[in-house]
Amino acid sequence: MSSAVSAASSSESRLPGVVGPRPGDWFFYGSLKPSQPGWDQIVDLVEARADADAVGWTVTRRDGLPLLEQWDEQKDAVVPGIVVRAKAGCEDELKARLKRIENDGVYRVTNVRVRVKAGEGQLAGVEHARAWVAKDHGRDRGLPLPEGWGLEHDELFAQGFPVLFNYLKPCIDGTTRGERDDHDYWTSFIFPLEGGFLVLCSMLERLAIVRDKAPGKTTERIEALDSHPAATHAAITARPPQVTVFVANSRERMASVWSEVPTESRDGELHVPFQTWYTVRSNLAHQGKEPLQRNIELIVRSAAGLFDTLAILLTRMAPSVSEEWQRVGFDHRTDRLSALLPDAERFGEIGSERHL
Repeated sequence: MSSAVSAASSSESRLPGVVGPRPGDWFFYGSLKPSQPGWDQIVDLVEARADADAVGWTVTRRDGLPLLEQWDEQKDAVVPGIVVRAKAGCEDELKARLKRIENDGVYRVTNVRVRVKAGEGQLAGVEHARAWVAKDHGRDRGLPLPEGWGLEHDELFAQGFPVLFNYLKPCIDGTTRGERDDHDYWTSFIFPLEGGFLVLCSMLERLAIVRDKAPGKTTERIEALDSHPAATHAAITARPPQVTVFVANSRERMASVWSEVPTESRDGELHVPFQTWYTVRSNLAHQGKEPLQRNIELIVRSAAGLFDTLAILLTRMAPSVSEEWQRVGFDHRTDRLSALLPDAERFGEIGSERHL
């Protein structure tokens, strides 16, 4: 944007009597902020951004989603976030993209009063912006978040993820050492392992929905991660163990973590890891829990691979979450579940029959 346009933009926001925002000015307070899961979906349309507060609003969380709500008793409340300005000529495209990302069954667009932090360039003096805020469905209020919203403030990711590591670690270690005819093998390792894996998949669902809140199937959101650069890079870095299953409702199409399994001397080639892990989850949740050794191996491999990949992905989508983990002694660079598997198990093949 030229300096002339910048000057005109700034002066327009200060014109007496101008209450509404410019068409391309938006306030973001949740997953669309920088260093959060959705920023990559809109950054190419952003000309400028500035830290800002929304005045007279409260940020809450409901069903895992950040919401901007107005409460009568908190008229002076402020919510931290950012104001962005669309590139010249991209105002309508940004508006349309936001409509695809957000869920209009949960959110509505309205004008909010903002206070831009001092010295923020062409956005200095902006007093109003559009925002996607909570629809009033007469439901209970969301959980207020005094520090604002971010993955690093979400207990499921910030506190729950390290706890899950400590929960799954003895389960996976036990299943690689125990005997199947031992009663304690099932009560101490197998059943807790299955429960922990389902919780891990719930975290994956939460991340996928936070990133893309538009109405749709959770499965489609998760499968979209297989073409997301940060997600695939996280999987390549984690080097998860191979898993191969039939896709749902098919005896012909296969899904696997790797199309070419990596070795110590050769990089691998990913297939559809997130679809594969979520298929194992769906089979576990909806089909018979046949106690076959292959099913146990599927869950062990899937839990280890998904956990290690998700740990890397979370730190790349929201870098400050790793600081929260370090407070409780969890380091995603060294605390890896795949390391519990024997080397032959980590990169070996297992059969493609689906028993789960």
